[in-house]
Amino acid sequence: HSQWKQTHHFNTLAVIDYMAGRVLWKSEQFGFASIHGVVLLPQVEGLILYGRDARKITWTIAANLRTGELLWRNDSLFGEKGAALIGKNHESDKLLDGHQPPIFDTDSTMILCMDNEAIRRIDVRTGRVIWRTQIRAHDVPALVDGYAPAVLAGDRRTVYYPCDKSLLALKTEDGSYVWKSRPKLPGRVYQIQ
Repeated sequence: HSQWKQTHHFNTLAVIDYMAGRVLWKSEQFGFASIHGVVLLPQVEGLILYGRDARKITWTIAANLRTGELLWRNDSLFGEKGAALIGKNHESDKLLDGHQPPIFDTDSTMILCMDNEAIRRIDVRTGRVIWRTQIRAHDVPALVDGYAPAVLAGDRRTVYYPCDKSLLALKTEDGSYVWKSRPKLPGRVYQIQ
């Protein structure tokens, strides 16, 4: 258990030392007007924050959980359109919550699927995109929409993602497709075992 907790409230984020009852740092210090997603990075004792400034320009950062020190910033991690945000209400209420959770395939890398355009593998220490594989899906394969969670094979060499009425198998090393064509299924993939 950690003595640091994150609170995400009305599109801002604060990290609080709950033992001392004091705020350690806030998302506003990075220029965010709203935060739409947070991913814990235990490997580097940090958090990834995805958000927008007042002009609605999006970017992604990683910050040290204890100090709020900027570890890295990536302005184009999710391309020009940005990550697909989930929610039915006002734009400021939409979040990354409900997407595929990140898959930590090594101690220093994770695989992300946060839109319907690509799956990405990034270095969690630097924010550098190691590979980006286009998926060209109609839908974002979000858990909240009934898609199965992605699965990392036991040997950690292949990752499986649901995609529309199909299943994708990608090599974790370089993001290349394992299969020459996607299997056509009668419906959405709800479970992968």
